[in-house]
Amino acid sequence: MIPKKKICKECSSEQYIWARGMCKQCASRNPKPKSGLKEPVKKESFKPSGELALFQSIWAVRPHVCAVTDEPIEFNVWCFSHILPKGKYPKFRLYEKNIVLKSPDMHHKWGTTAHSILAKDVKWKPILALREELLEEYRLLEGFMS
Repeated sequence: MIPKKKICKECSSEQYIWARGMCKQCASRNPKPKSGLKEPVKKESFKPSGELALFQSIWAVRPHVCAVTDEPIEFNVWCFSHILPKGKYPKFRLYEKNIVLKSPDMHHKWGTTAHSILAKDVKWKPILALREELLEEYRLLEGFMS
């Protein structure tokens, strides 16, 4: 096949078309725009929630053992487990009673296992009882706020 000369979209001269309807010179001066996002992704800046300070104060006064297994634990944000989830119960996010020290494994188990299954294990009974107590407190608080 013999290439034919065509009119370049950029310089309007009759040339062999190289890329995107432009001659070789115009195509090299106008690189192809990169696909994907045109603007850099902006990271959201978050205000400090106060959780770290609360975690440090809880760590200072409570024994450093898992509430479920009684095993010793080391300071780590994963050791501080909200009984009522902070997204669904935002008013209890910084409520000390709603935060229990657990090993990271037990924290993960609390968030991923149905509470009906956890209720079969006697080690989880105090945590589930605390959950019921906190739910009642939250309902009362919401009742007063309405």
